[in-house]
Amino acid sequence: MPASSIRTLAAALYGDHVSTLALLEAVLSASDDCIKILDLDGRLLFISEGGKRVMEVDDFDALKGSPWPGFWADEGNAAGRNAIETAAAGRSARFRGSANTARGNQRFWDVQVLPLHDRDGKPTHLLSISRDISEAHAARAEVEKLLAAEKEAAKAEADTLRPMLLDAPSFMCVLDGPDHVFKLTNRALSPTSRPSGPDRSFRTGRVPGNRRERPFRSVGPGLCDRGTVHRPQRELRGPAQTRRPL
Repeated sequence: MPASSIRTLAAALYGDHVSTLALLEAVLSASDDCIKILDLDGRLLFISEGGKRVMEVDDFDALKGSPWPGFWADEGNAAGRNAIETAAAGRSARFRGSANTARGNQRFWDVQVLPLHDRDGKPTHLLSISRDISEAHAARAEVEKLLAAEKEAAKAEADTLRPMLLDAPSFMCVLDGPDHVFKLTNRALSPTSRPSGPDRSFRTGRVPGNRRERPFRSVGPGLCDRGTVHRPQRELRGPAQTRRPL
């Protein structure tokens, strides 16, 4: 919120005799973000009531004065120390990391660390706001796991089908996309469709280096001209490409 808006709000509250202290207390209590005040060395001085709830803190006195980066695990510890150094120099910092609650339950957090200035603009304390994003983090990890499993399943299926295609007695090939880019052919071609000369490389099941990623009509014009290649009977459509078996 811009400083001018904050001053307008403060003036309105003052005119209605609303205690700014009571407002601050209500905001800190209602928020489920973990809001903390640190000194410039990163020692924990204050934690909001909402922060105590999400961090499962029963006795704040046992934590008061503790080095805040010590709550963060692995890369989060270094990120926390860097955030303190940045904020103490007068700039805001942000990172994501894993930290356990006071009861030892693992959580994943989105964290902001901001400097609090005195009237001369010099940082005197640091404000840390941590938002629990554990559910979103777990959901993202599950999606990545499912995608990896799907990729492995597709690879296994391709490894199974590839020998069947290569050993088929009639001419077969795999084309990609609307331009029918040549990807693969089987080893054996029927006598009527077997090309001669350079086109004999089709029998290996591999696309020659000078023909990769080229449309089928430019790779095997002899097959198309002889009428041995017919319109695909079905198309297999995926999210990123179209495969047309002939």
